[in-house]
Amino acid sequence: MTRNAAVPRKTPVWAKVLLFLVLTLVVGGIAGGAGVAAGMFFGAAQEREVQVIRSVELEEQVVLVRSGITGLKPEREVQDINGVVIPWSDRSLLLQYEFDTMVGIDGRGVSIVPTGDKSFRVAIPDFILIGTADPEYSVVNENNGVLSFATPEIDTLQLTQELLTDDVALEHIEGLRPVLEEQARTFYTNIVTAIDPTITLEFEFAQ
Repeated sequence: MTRNAAVPRKTPVWAKVLLFLVLTLVVGGIAGGAGVAAGMFFGAAQEREVQVIRSVELEEQVVLVRSGITGLKPEREVQDINGVVIPWSDRSLLLQYEFDTMVGIDGRGVSIVPTGDKSFRVAIPDFILIGTADPEYSVVNENNGVLSFATPEIDTLQLTQELLTDDVALEHIEGLRPVLEEQARTFYTNIVTAIDPTITLEFEFAQ
């Protein structure tokens, strides 16, 4: 008795289509992964550089040091008629003052330039007086002549506003320069190393 040979079954069309789709997704995934890896390899350094520069170039004033100023300021006024000083018409006082100054930089003037792989040069602009706070004033001594009623009283408010002249502010800032430079280094180093701890910075200060 002769047995009939087994007839091989044909693969259904739907199975072929499914296999094609699976292969397409696998190949596409491998290619896409390779593309992403290549993009990360070539673009990571540039992205890090842009991120560092944007973080450092702040669009605001940065207070680096808060420092106190204290001192004494004498003031004297007299009454005169046509250039002739009236005797005993003088008013004088000694003003004691104390306040804090906020010294720093304008962040818009900061620039950062790449100098190599993971290294940048940060240029810091002139240090500036940003503001004052916690003022305290008191008259510690006052003398008025017997005819001082003819002399206008000394305006202590105007006197306090004249304490911090441009020359005084400049001298104060120069006295703080070593501390200001160190604070600037620390401030911007902390910003950059938060992005990438392996980055090194070189600082350049305006003189």
